[in-house]
Amino acid sequence: MGHYIHHVPGRLRVRSPKLKCSAARTGQLKAMLESLPGVQLVTHNQRACSMIILYSATQTNAESLLSVLRQSGCLEAKVPSALQAPGASMAGALFGKALFGAFFQSTLERSVLSLVTALK
Repeated sequence: MGHYIHHVPGRLRVRSPKLKCSAARTGQLKAMLESLPGVQLVTHNQRACSMIILYSATQTNAESLLSVLRQSGCLEAKVPSALQAPGASMAGALFGKALFGAFFQSTLERSVLSLVTALK
């Protein structure tokens, strides 16, 4: 299993095989993360090798939290950050283009329907 990072401001989810560690080590990591300014809640699912960190985006950021995970050894040093994930900007651009296309088509169809109705 590889790594997976999902981030929206205020919520960071990390999946990594290195997060399948002992309960004692996980407890230490959770305590360390929760002691950081802005971190509100840390949950760990050992079976899924996953950790979710809820935080105040005005007090800290995902890059700082990922740095702590890297330093603790629970995340590979070469893992790109959530903000630099390869292909993320391309996927966002494609999604935006598809969404705009659907909106434009719907608007055009309604305009044509209104015009036809007015001409009757």
